[in-house]
Formats: sequence, structure tokens, C-alpha cells
Amino acid sequence: MTASLDAHRSAFDAALAETLADGRARAVATGPESTELWDAAVECLGGGKMLRPRILLSTAEGLTGSRGLAESVRAAAVRIAVALELLHFAFLLHDDVIDGDLSRRGGPNLIGVLRARSGGMGPRGRSDVASSVPPAARLHWARSAAILVGDLMLSTAHGLLGRLDLPAPARERILDLVAESTAHTVAGENLDVLLADGLHETGILGILEMEFLKTGSYSIALPLRLAAVLAGRTDLDDALVAAGRRLGTAYQLQDDLLSTFGDPAAHGKDALSDLREGKQTVLIALARRTPHWERISARFGAADLDAADAATIRADLEAGGARDEVERMIAEAIEDARRLLRAADLPAEARDVLDALIAALTDRSS
Repeated sequence: MTASLDAHRSAFDAALAETLADGRARAVATGPESTELWDAAVECLGGGKMLRPRILLSTAEGLTGSRGLAESVRAAAVRIAVALELLHFAFLLHDDVIDGDLSRRGGPNLIGVLRARSGGMGPRGRSDVASSVPPAARLHWARSAAILVGDLMLSTAHGLLGRLDLPAPARERILDLVAESTAHTVAGENLDVLLADGLHETGILGILEMEFLKTGSYSIALPLRLAAVLAGRTDLDDALVAAGRRLGTAYQLQDDLLSTFGDPAAHGKDALSDLREGKQTVLIALARRTPHWERISARFGAADLDAADAATIRADLEAGGARDEVERMIAEAIEDARRLLRAADLPAEARDVLDALIAALTDRSS
């Protein structure tokens, strides 16, 4: 996967820079506060793994076999890759607001950056006034600004897609797939909050569906399906949906494990966030079935949960077998995806790309 994005990297970077420059020009037209807000957002945009652009560009090239993408289609693919990255950033911003997180990718997220600036945005901002603003007001502004920037990023992504230089049927199909995946993400996020706040109950299958909708759909299945449209292989849609669903499930289960047991320096998230917020993950659903749940539940979801509490919960999750069971489910989902892709009519080049994707997911540490 890395080689394919590297081959497109200069075009991707140029398209992203052009898109961000256009956004900045619109911000400048509305005032210095908007401009500095946009600039702060752009600072936080970098540093990700570019997973979705990598999957899209690599798979689109692979599905065309030895002939490769036509130049005009390749240019459209790069713009779609940019749109996917902006879509992802928008979802992260909104997710950070919902979860109350202040860090992302190993440092402050946009909310954390803006809160630290104390509201003194723009040449008209006065540091003496900003310093007198209560911390709660600064945080409210930072979170509000993150929502607004997320809205801008969503709008910018859809604007890119609507202007793609592709035949109308292909462009409309791409817009439909992105709209469907966005609806999935909203549905999954809503279910996540309902579960965490105790307003909804479900079992392991329901949590798996929630997690696929929230993250797996747009992170894995969507770029695979978009690649098929670009390569003219919409006959593969059913196979890619099925495989993408299993890989998306594996990806989110891995996220749950990394958030709880991983190295924060590697995955970049608050090590206590999921446990403090009472996230209803498969890991937690499995733990409820064990004798260890009584002790886990005593501090799980506590607003003042600390490192010692988290260490105790982790130990109980391991002792009760929940971690081992999630790791087994990940391996099963990945093997299911391999089987589905082996049964599909894929060019050898696409098989190589998707094998590399599976290998990368299997060895994730972030």
C-alpha cells in the first residue's frame, strides 16, 4: 500500500494544498478570526496514517490490472483521496467533541490547541481580555469551533466530489457511496453515545454493528468500493462490501484493544479515554460475562478514573479472558476477509494490494 500512495504523493499533496488554500481564501474573506481558526485546523490535519487514501489509490490501481488507471481517472482518484482525508478529519473533530477529548495523534487536538490559545484569536483579540475569560468558557469556545471546522471540512469534501471530472454515472455513484457511508457513521456514533450514556442496551452483535457503522464503513469498506468505481469494476461491489465489513470490524476491534492496552505514544490517544467515558465496546461486553465484572464496574465510566484504576481494569480484562477473546475475533474477521477476497474475481495486482492491506491490519500498533 505504501508504494502506491508514494507514487501519487506529490499529486496528493498538491491537491490537498490547493484545496486548503481555497478554504483559507474563503476564511480570509470572513475575517481574521475565521482565518486563524482555519490555520489552526490545518496545523492539526497532518500527522495521520493516510489509511483511507492509501486503500483507495492502491486498490484502484490494483483493480485495473496491468493497464493501470487512465490519467484523467487517476487525477480524479487523487481528489477523492483528499476528500476522504477531509471527511475523516471532520469525523475526528466531531468525535473529539462528543468524547470530551483534548488529544489526538500524540499531541493536542484542535480543541486542545484552541483552548490553550485562550480565545485570543485574530489581530483584534486582546490577551488581557482573553486571560480573564473563565476556563469553562474557553473550553466551550474551543469545542464549538471544532464542530464548526468539522462542518467546513465536510462541506469541502463534498464540494471536491461534486466537481470530479468523471462521467456523470460514476460521479453520482461516488456521491451516493459517500452519502451512505456518512449516514452509517452518524448512526454508529449515535448508537455509541446511547450505549455509553445508558440510554440503550444491546449485545455483542449489536456492538459489533455499531462499531462497523461508526468507523469500519468509511475507513475500509468505502475506499474499497470507491476504488471499484474508478477501476470500472462495480461487479466486485458485493465482494468488496463483504470483505470490507469483516476488515472494518477487525480494524475497530483493534482500535478498542489499542485504546485500552496499547502504547499511547504509538496510537496517540488518551490512554484513559475509553475507560473514563464508559465506552461500550466488545471488550467490555465480554467482560460483563465474567466474575471480574463487579470489580471492573466499580470504576469503569468514572469521570475521575485515574491511571491506577485503569491498570486494575486492564488486569481484570485480561484475567477474565476478554482480551484474548477479542484477539480471537480479530483473527477470525481477518481470515473471513481473506476467504471472501480469494473467492472474488480479482486481478493478481489487486490481490497483492489487498494482501498487503490485510498484513498491515494484522500487525497494527497504532
